Amino acid sequence: MPLFDLLLLSVIVVTAYLGPMVLRRLGPGQRLYGWMLLADLALAIGAMAARRSEGEGEGASADLVGLIGAVAIGGGICLAIVPPVLRNLARRALIADHLRLARILVDARELLQPGMGARQESELISTILEVRSGQVEAAVGRLRSRRDQMAEPLARRPLDERIVMTYLYARRWDDAVSWFEHHIEGPLLPLSPQLGVEMVRAYCERGELLKAAALVERLEGGPPHAEPIWNLLVHRARLVFLAFAGRTAAVDAIVGPSGPLGAMPESARCFWTGMARLKAGDRSGARDSLERSAALSGRDERSREQAESTLHRMDEPGVAGPLVVPEPVAELADRLSRQAEDRARGEAAAGESGGGQDGRAARESRMSRPPRLTGVGWREVPVTSALVAANILVALAVSLVAGDSADLGALIDFGANAKNATATGDWWRLVTCNFLHVGLWHLAINMYGLWVLGRLVEQFIGRARMFGIYVAAGVGGAAASLVFGGPATSAGASGAVFALLGAAVAELALHRRAYPRRWSSALLGILVFIAVSQIAIGLMYPVLDMSAHLAGLGIGMALAAILSRKLAIARARWMRALVAALAVASGGALVYGIVGAATGDFAATMASLPRVTREIAGLEVTVPEPWQKVTENQVDDESLAMLLHLQVFRQPISFAATLDQAIDKRRELERTDGASQLGLIEVRQVADSALALPPPWRSTELVGQLDSGIAGMQTYRIAVVGRQFGTELWLGSIYYPESLGDDLAPILGDVLTSARPAARHPRR
Repeated sequence: MPLFDLLLLSVIVVTAYLGPMVLRRLGPGQRLYGWMLLADLALAIGAMAARRSEGEGEGASADLVGLIGAVAIGGGICLAIVPPVLRNLARRALIADHLRLARILVDARELLQPGMGARQESELISTILEVRSGQVEAAVGRLRSRRDQMAEPLARRPLDERIVMTYLYARRWDDAVSWFEHHIEGPLLPLSPQLGVEMVRAYCERGELLKAAALVERLEGGPPHAEPIWNLLVHRARLVFLAFAGRTAAVDAIVGPSGPLGAMPESARCFWTGMARLKAGDRSGARDSLERSAALSGRDERSREQAESTLHRMDEPGVAGPLVVPEPVAELADRLSRQAEDRARGEAAAGESGGGQDGRAARESRMSRPPRLTGVGWREVPVTSALVAANILVALAVSLVAGDSADLGALIDFGANAKNATATGDWWRLVTCNFLHVGLWHLAINMYGLWVLGRLVEQFIGRARMFGIYVAAGVGGAAASLVFGGPATSAGASGAVFALLGAAVAELALHRRAYPRRWSSALLGILVFIAVSQIAIGLMYPVLDMSAHLAGLGIGMALAAILSRKLAIARARWMRALVAALAVASGGALVYGIVGAATGDFAATMASLPRVTREIAGLEVTVPEPWQKVTENQVDDESLAMLLHLQVFRQPISFAATLDQAIDKRRELERTDGASQLGLIEVRQVADSALALPPPWRSTELVGQLDSGIAGMQTYRIAVVGRQFGTELWLGSIYYPESLGDDLAPILGDVLTSARPAARHPRR
């Protein structure tokens, strides 16, 4: 598939999903962005339809189609890819305290995604800049002026929250509390979870732990089907409250590696650990933790200032503990501490023994957490990380050996699923082909899918299950390609990646109630759309291995349904044994593939193929059985992208120079006409000959480049061969990948040696 078509298809898939979703689910302010997506979708569909109906073509019409397609691709990149990148860069700039750069990035995102929240972020950054420059009153005054122009309380509420957040950012706790209690706090409107958490901090800083406890309890009584972000904010509110209450063990449990906030930066974990120790009266421990927090803050100036400010104040009266708190505060702190510590003990028990009541409770707690879609580090998903690393390392190895990871010969030597070789006995290729990719684009696309889906599935069903599904579906997909048909030689992890897609769909479809409703419904819709669109694309382009894709998808869904940790049988001993057996078998399959690739000899495999006699150009030649006759003068092997063409000229030849002249003439014909008909470019003669042919055959060779779409350029050799047979001149052309020359030389020599006049073509 040409790279241009692949990019157009990607734009169609992305905009076809995002455009209707934005128009259907979001408000009037976001509709402009939705219509922009649909306009880009129309351009991409038009360009794709024109290319498929007329081909790439030439002239003004083709140039116009190319221009429209380029505009659609550029629009898709600007609308769907650049904004998330800008958002991430802006976040990094904020952490590094480059506020003006962050505002520029956010303003650029507003141009590409109008109405999607970037303008509000820009205003917030402008407010932060004013606060940082000491213009707090100016920033608040501007917000109050806008607020006073609004009569409706509902319209004022966002500005009231902005005013409070401005005071909180400036650490003016008293002003924040005052505005919150006079303008926001009340029963009429629900409490914003983000603001609620920050107000817990404000009350704690003022020493009003009773009010902080009341806010924590309000946050804990959130919606019955709370979204993941709400749960994280509740845990953060608990953390702040328990830290100011001096509950060090509970804080350690919450921010520990297996705790609900274990993913927060190390500097933040040290800060809250230090704050808990300070309030508990452990000044020495608090000083160590806070100094470590400041040292680990890196470019995050605000975190460093927070740690250093607390260090400077820790000897002031009333700052350090131990504290005497009201009874309701102590009761809430005791309850939250027990929950955090029991959970930590259960995690430890599960890790040490894998059993017991605490261990089961901990496992159930982990399994009920909705997987995180962002912020998941490679250490948290070791199987996914290892598989990505393995694929990349294999691509590097192929590149070092062959100079290009897309080279067909190198891929076959390393273990691509060359169907003729696999069916002959190289069954290890069913494993190794899943770790080989045809060029950088193929690798990048599959590794992106593996990273996104692998992280999700590994969190859904666990490491051993995910590993077993990946390997089993990869091998099953390769076997389906062999049995039911696919490209003659295939490689890539797409069958296994489709299995992860199927596993995620099955988990969400069968166990939707186990996850937050809105979260699971939205994610399931995205995954189903991706699956359907990828199948549709595969049906449009035969070069894609749909047998492997569909088999991988089906195997992934079936295994995920059987192995889900949400099933009642998931905790049964026989199920744990089954999962272990699947993981061990998968590991054994990988070892089998590695050994096969290390010891396999493709030339020997070719030599072991059964032989048949085929008649071409009035000659009988003995060729490997997979070599099929495609015209009267030609046989080829699709899996090797090799072609053998022979012709017979019946004319007297008196001396060898005539044979050389005939070969030279045929070489020029192949260089100017034959090669161009097969798509080769930059064809030139070379002095060496990769095929050592048996006498009396003589040869001369050409080399050219073939554009293989996203795989890039393949280097091909054209061997022009000839011999004298009595009064006849036999001429032929052999097209083959240059990197397969050593493997093909022996068998091509045997084929040419076997050439003889066909019995039904008697010679005079």
